[in-house]
Amino acid sequence: MKIRVIGFSFLLLLIAATLFPSLASAHAYIIKSTPSENQVFMNSPQRIQIQFDESVQSAFHSLQVLDELGNRVDLQNGKINKENHSILEGNLKPNLPDGNYHIAWKVISSDGHSVNGVIPFRVGKVDGSSTISNKASQSLPNTDVMGTYWIEYMSLLLFVGLLFFCLFVFKSDQKNRMIAFKNSKALLLIFYFGILFSILFSLLVETKNYANGSWQSIFHKDLLLETVKSTKFGNVWVIQLLLLIVLANSLYMAWKSEQKSSFYWWLSALLVSFFLLISKPFIGHASMQNDFLPILLDCIHLLAVSIWLGGLIGISYLLPKIQKKHEGNENYWKTIQRYSIWATISVTLLIGTGIYASLKYVPNFYALLHTTYGKVLCGKVILFVIMLILGFIHFIKGKRSKNKLGKSVWLEISIGIIVLILTSLLTNLPTAMESPGPFNDTKQNKGYSISLHATPNIVGKNTFKINIRDKNNKPVSSIQQVTLTFKNTDMNMGTNTTQVKETSSGVYETQGFFTDMAGHWNVKVHILTNSLDSVDADFKYIVGSK
Repeated sequence: MKIRVIGFSFLLLLIAATLFPSLASAHAYIIKSTPSENQVFMNSPQRIQIQFDESVQSAFHSLQVLDELGNRVDLQNGKINKENHSILEGNLKPNLPDGNYHIAWKVISSDGHSVNGVIPFRVGKVDGSSTISNKASQSLPNTDVMGTYWIEYMSLLLFVGLLFFCLFVFKSDQKNRMIAFKNSKALLLIFYFGILFSILFSLLVETKNYANGSWQSIFHKDLLLETVKSTKFGNVWVIQLLLLIVLANSLYMAWKSEQKSSFYWWLSALLVSFFLLISKPFIGHASMQNDFLPILLDCIHLLAVSIWLGGLIGISYLLPKIQKKHEGNENYWKTIQRYSIWATISVTLLIGTGIYASLKYVPNFYALLHTTYGKVLCGKVILFVIMLILGFIHFIKGKRSKNKLGKSVWLEISIGIIVLILTSLLTNLPTAMESPGPFNDTKQNKGYSISLHATPNIVGKNTFKINIRDKNNKPVSSIQQVTLTFKNTDMNMGTNTTQVKETSSGVYETQGFFTDMAGHWNVKVHILTNSLDSVDADFKYIVGSK
């Protein structure tokens, strides 16, 4: 029965890990710019202004305007607008000659990710056209970025989890608690120095990422100080460093103290490491939303994973080691029983937060299969299937034998480590919300069937097609007028209404730049019949950033 509970808990945990794509939304992108993409000026413009959908960080921004030969034609005074931190602006040299130009821009999103793009424009009548897109781009995270954060996540999660296992799962009396901490000292030190190394190294990695420089160029105090003083990452990094110093003191006092007082120092170490853990969501995707709920869910998720992984380490490494020296199998199974309770609580929380995140940030099946984020998530699903098989094996083994779980638990831990590698990658990727694919939906009202098709369903120019049929599924021709009204439901930016032309009986189509930012939109189809009856249909859908 105990093995059944543990096996079922592990299986539920993997379901949650599969469902939980780290809370995220798309990175900063342009909602309007002057010049706009491929705009033609008869006279040379004087000012460049790019407005993003969110505030961008003041550090490491870049704005360059280049001619066809690659020469800079701006006054090199690009800056973030002091009154509106979502605007990047600068000035051009006067009287630019006729020709093709492009604006190369770069900013740091509020979630800490570097985003860049190019906006082409022309001055005068110029033969040919520029084909450069102004779409914001972000490449796959570098291996040094992903590797650093994977080490930090692994070390921190296992450190917190192992401390929790020793304090609350192994045994509650002082004698056995000291035995547990004595045997886990080496692992705790390894995890601590893993946290210390990854946090110190992350300053160099993020500075290199922000400055787009080489490893040699970033070892400059001005660049490092700019990261520390002028970015959200730098502010949190200082707090993490201070917490690491406090944590080192708590560990030292815990190992040095007598049995009676050591519990409070171990508890202090657990609380400090927990604060380190919850600092992560404040420099991640969840922090860019004006809502505390995503941050709270991220914290719950990390803590639950930590208890799960720490428990596996305790069961597979620490518990057999202690039992061989001190006790028989009886306490082994009692400890596992206590752990199964905590594991069940953890996986319950993971399932809840996982379902929330999946429904919110993976809009549809198309996005799951056609985005890098979705493909990585599919990789986690495959690992879930492997874990499902392992859980079944453990269930059969525990039912037939009273022996210990054995070395197969290490295989489960290894797969969990791979899952965290994929999680580190997901954390540094735009979510599947960036590419929901073409939109299709049908509404019924007053005996009419109204279908809306939007393609490619991205920020910028789209084609909208409305098909209107009667209750017999025949095209409706007795229509005087069809209008579309667009409204972004994430931000209060007013509405945009356009009249749609008929292309064939019951079919209306239009093209235009009606969706100027990614996110949730409402499109109202208003139909006026020849008899002056009004028929309305509201369509809610998600617009991608690319």
